Amino acid sequence: MGCHSFILDYSVAPNRFPTSLRELGEAVAYIREHGAEWKIDTNKIIACGFSAAGHLACSLGVFWERDFVWEAIKRTPEEIRPDGLILNYPVITSGEFKHAGSIVSLLGENVTMEETEAVSLENFVTEKTPKTFLWHTYTDNAVPLENSLLLAAAMRRHGVNFELHVYPAGCHGLSLANEETAGSNESLLEPSCQNWISLAKTWLSNF
Repeated sequence: MGCHSFILDYSVAPNRFPTSLRELGEAVAYIREHGAEWKIDTNKIIACGFSAAGHLACSLGVFWERDFVWEAIKRTPEEIRPDGLILNYPVITSGEFKHAGSIVSLLGENVTMEETEAVSLENFVTEKTPKTFLWHTYTDNAVPLENSLLLAAAMRRHGVNFELHVYPAGCHGLSLANEETAGSNESLLEPSCQNWISLAKTWLSNF
């Protein structure tokens, strides 16, 4: 697609929130800092994540202005802000439709209700949340579709531009949903979902 891409190898359990969020913020700032050298449009830095990494990408989208993120890494909000988000069957909520395993991995066991609610991202969307490309499948039996619907509804309320695609069938973790990423796992081969990447390309071209 003619895009630069960077892969973040971020901390997971037993590290807890917001460790990985600060790492992503630092990564965005570092890329922006080297924009001229690496020939990057520093106004088009987009955080992309799948499933639990979708929660990470979206966390930066809603928390980039919060001092618990940028102060800890000695950056400014403007340095760590993503310009857009691509969220693929993301974990979003810690409420009724949560993916329990992701929330435990993020926070650990025996956490308070306040700590749990602090990572339910649909509740932290503001008008400053970046515009977003979002897709999910109706039949996702791991991370319920409601995760994306709750986020989209919150973005709509706050005037955040988004593009949402809901596919009628497909399991969790499809990636490109084609032979390239499915390998020998036929359940990850879903022709009806394969156009999401071309739709994302169009979204990027109009960014």
